[in-house]
Amino acid sequence: MKVTIGDLRRLLESELPDPTLILIEGQVRVVSAADDDNRSGAIEVTTQAELRSRLSGGPEPGDGELEAVAATLNTMIVERGA
Repeated sequence: MKVTIGDLRRLLESELPDPTLILIEGQVRVVSAADDDNRSGAIEVTTQAELRSRLSGGPEPGDGELEAVAATLNTMIVERGA
């Protein structure tokens, strides 16, 4: 499973406390950092705060910018062996 622009937008728009993008059982999900029940066996991909720090800071990140971040995150996932 790959991280998509849609996944990153869901993370940015999430109102969960400390939203985190995880990879679990081949699926990318947005969960609260405190939600241990949904994180067992998961790989943490990035948090909302980390994602915002990677972006240019504009009001609405463009698809190109999100695509570049998604590619970087997908490379990190592969390097972790997921």
